Amino acid sequence: MRKLILILLFIPLFSLHGFSKKHLLKGKIINVKDTTVVTFIIPINFFTKIPVYETIQHRIKYYDSDSTKKTITPEIATEIQFTYEREKVRMVSMANTLGLKQPMNRYSNNIFFKLEVEGYLSLYRYFHSKSFNGPNNSSYTYKSSSYFFQKKGEQLTSLLYIGYKTYFSDCPQLIQKKKSKEFKWQDIDLVVKFYNENCAPEQN
Repeated sequence: MRKLILILLFIPLFSLHGFSKKHLLKGKIINVKDTTVVTFIIPINFFTKIPVYETIQHRIKYYDSDSTKKTITPEIATEIQFTYEREKVRMVSMANTLGLKQPMNRYSNNIFFKLEVEGYLSLYRYFHSKSFNGPNNSSYTYKSSSYFFQKKGEQLTSLLYIGYKTYFSDCPQLIQKKKSKEFKWQDIDLVVKFYNENCAPEQN
């Protein structure tokens, strides 16, 4: 069960990307017309041992079949896929309609959002950090992630923008489970799966 919590990692700013190692993993670059098998150069956080998704969601380096090193961005590819620690990772390119920023406050037209749950209602995850000054002229970073929802045929959105009851007004049994605290906000993946199994149009 995934928990929707803000993860606080107070790490010196210089270590945000500096203390990462690279893993070579076979994967796929998917476009509308074709799929290409490549070897991705995946940055892995030295401390957490997980991919540095905050970087990957904006660009990722890889070797093609001729062992030529290249870079792919979400403006070029529809999706990228690779498997890490038995998890099949899918990063789907979507228009940045929410105005999300890259590191250093740069803007991207598209972002590789990490697909967590796929269905009529899909759940995506976006990774970000915020820097601030600490004592003795030190700099620290606040690392977190946000979840976004997308119903089939609709744009990506956040419940922070429109509210839980409004977004799930077509699923009263889900609202009741939330009200009775059977579903907590942290159980976000279960909420999405329940909606898809009980309230998605295909189920009616």
